[in-house]
Parts: sequence; C-alpha cells; structure tokens
Amino acid sequence: MTMGTITVLAAPCLRARLYDEGAALPYRGMSVLDDKPWNHTGKHILWIVTDQTPAGNMGRGHFNAFIEGDRIKFSKDLDV
Repeated sequence: MTMGTITVLAAPCLRARLYDEGAALPYRGMSVLDDKPWNHTGKHILWIVTDQTPAGNMGRGHFNAFIEGDRIKFSKDLDV
C-alpha cells in the first residue's frame, strides 16, 4: 500500500472529522501529521498521510477534502 502526503485546508468541523476518521478502527488509512492555524475564522492547514492518493508526485501536494457517503475523500486541487 502506498501512502501520499498532502495538505488540506479545513474548517473546524472538517478538521474534527479528519481527526476522528484517522483514529477510527479499522480504517486508519489516514493520519494527521501536522496542524497549523490558517486564519482568524478557525480554518487550519493540515499535513496528512493517506492511502487515498496515487503513488508518486500525483499523490503529493494540496488536495481538497470532502465527505462522500460516510467517508472522507480527497481530490487534487488543480488551482494550486
């Protein structure tokens, strides 16, 4: 299994969900490595390792996080 390292900009509710899902068993295909405040509105920039991104350079960089069904998914942010 390959793991990519990505950054995600997250509002407080998504940030909490990323921590919760990363800690959940049996999932654990994602972990938050670093977490820094982004602005005064409560957004944070998170550095995440996940098995949901492609191998190599395509699996690195800035991604958008979204909830699909009951899981968090990631898509490459092509504007960055």
